[in-house]
Amino acid sequence: MKRDMPVPQAVVYVLLALTFLVLTTLSNTALKHLRLDLTENSIYTLSDNTLKIIEGIDQPINLYLFFSETVSRDYSPLRKYHTQVRELLEEYVFHSEGNIQLHLVDPEPFSEDEDRATGFGLQKVPVQNSGDSLYFGLAGTNAVGNIEAIPFLQTSREVFLEYDIGKLLYSLLNPKKPVLGLMTDLPMYPTGLGSPIGNPDRAWVIIEQLEQLFTVKLVFTDSDRVDDDVDLLMVAHPQRLEEQTLYAIDQYVMGGGKAVFFVDPHAEVQEIPVPADTPLPAADIRSSSLNRLFNAWGFGVSEGTVVADFDHALQAAAPGHAPRRHIVLLGYRQANMNQDDAITAMLGQVNFASASNIEVTDTEKIRMTPLVQSGFNSMLMPLQRLRFVADQAALERGFVASGREYTIAAKIEGELTSAFDGPPPPPKEEEGDGEDGESAADNEEEKPAEKPQYPHIAQTTGAANLLVVADVDVLSDRMWVTVREFLGQRIQQPHANNRDFIVNAVDQYTGGSELIGIRGRARLSRPFTRVIELERKSSLEYRETEENLQRKLRETEQKLSELQSRRADVKSTILTAEQQQELAGFRAQMLQTRKELREVKHKLARDIDALGARLTAINIGAVPAAVTLLALLFAFIRHRRRSRHEA
Repeated sequence: MKRDMPVPQAVVYVLLALTFLVLTTLSNTALKHLRLDLTENSIYTLSDNTLKIIEGIDQPINLYLFFSETVSRDYSPLRKYHTQVRELLEEYVFHSEGNIQLHLVDPEPFSEDEDRATGFGLQKVPVQNSGDSLYFGLAGTNAVGNIEAIPFLQTSREVFLEYDIGKLLYSLLNPKKPVLGLMTDLPMYPTGLGSPIGNPDRAWVIIEQLEQLFTVKLVFTDSDRVDDDVDLLMVAHPQRLEEQTLYAIDQYVMGGGKAVFFVDPHAEVQEIPVPADTPLPAADIRSSSLNRLFNAWGFGVSEGTVVADFDHALQAAAPGHAPRRHIVLLGYRQANMNQDDAITAMLGQVNFASASNIEVTDTEKIRMTPLVQSGFNSMLMPLQRLRFVADQAALERGFVASGREYTIAAKIEGELTSAFDGPPPPPKEEEGDGEDGESAADNEEEKPAEKPQYPHIAQTTGAANLLVVADVDVLSDRMWVTVREFLGQRIQQPHANNRDFIVNAVDQYTGGSELIGIRGRARLSRPFTRVIELERKSSLEYRETEENLQRKLRETEQKLSELQSRRADVKSTILTAEQQQELAGFRAQMLQTRKELREVKHKLARDIDALGARLTAINIGAVPAAVTLLALLFAFIRHRRRSRHEA
């Protein structure tokens, strides 16, 4: 029997090359839409909520990513972040099915591109020692020419990059100013808005700030329905609401409306004098509660108690006493605020007064995401101690830490059940004679037409989105801003971030359910310790060179002063030959030193680029080479075994 002739090696190599070309061509065509994100935290995979925003795009959207390539050549971390932003935006383009177009723009100085960046409202940042300015911003336009922009893409907001881009897209798709429905009995707004309880002087500063960004519409506390045009309902300090109004709030939420609630066990801003001998009622005269609704929805806010926090107390002065810490006037910083949520992540401090605690009772249906929590050295203090003890030291003597955190502000999500079985009966009208002695029966024909009946909604369809804050003083001016009159104008000097907390919340909740659901992501950039060490070393060298320059400058100025003092004509401004020579030497020295400074920065950039090239070579070359060596080793071992078997 004739043995098979072996195939020549050249033919094998040709067949392998042809197979490689065919597979490459097929992969470029059949698999071009396939994405595989192998990063540790899937940083290039868009969230489901972002994909919903992209799916809702029904018009062409143009995104313009401005980045100063030349000016940024010595800033490797920023260039790396720009690359990652661009690659993430390319994912938006990929999923948009042609509705999003990405334009990469390098705004050279004095160019039309720079004029366009300025027209979009982008911010340019001066670069140290060069006199140049750097652009790194994102702008977008929709089909009708509306513009939205992120003035500068700060690396500090890296974890919220997807949220910021999603907010930009949502604003382009919904250019109309969102409507904020405000329901409150507090004098937060001027009387000109139509309510007799408004502030006759000025609106609260927080209302002025909200009116700049949103359309604020009053919803009266005796309303029996919330209008359909309200994008977000804000209920602040609701006291003794009628059943019809509670039902209106309930049905607004059941119908998918988003709401922000501010309830308070003891509103310090509500200036109601309470005599010392007044017995404590079941509910404090300054308290507000919506537990009639909250408890049916699966959570509640503690009544009759306030959060006392020993470690986060603010300074306050009682009448006749020196300023000292007040354990129910609380200032919380980043350690007590949720750093994974865009509402609170970038805030410095938010102040509260006599706040309460939020707790979930139905853990199966309700998910609570705390935004602000107390420290562990805190307690729930009975309200009567706060009412009858004016001395802050006496409050501290009754303080016993519970060792647990209390939630002062939180997001509430879940499927809610209505607090009502159906519409409540209408309020009974007072019986009696009408004008001119006519009875009510005689005036039946003058009664207004009956309002239309709306079907009762027993449960939310999908998850509801609520924000609950167990304090209303957080809105008041005295907790976060000082207002002064100067030349007929109001000068506002914030001393806390309460305004940012409220505006961030309203901004997020008027941005749609998809935007609320976008969480903070893992950082795109990972720290390279070698690069950080290079930057630190260069920074030390740069600082030393700069200090030497400053020292030479001082020495030269001192020498010039000495030369000037020895001159006979001290009033003359003409420099002597010696001074001119000294100045010329100094100028040459300045130019040389500046050249050295530039060389230090260029050397740092070259070292980082070289390190990046080595890492790229390892990733692209070394890893495949290692796999190839393993394959060859495996083939060699297999060949040896086959040879032994044939032998």
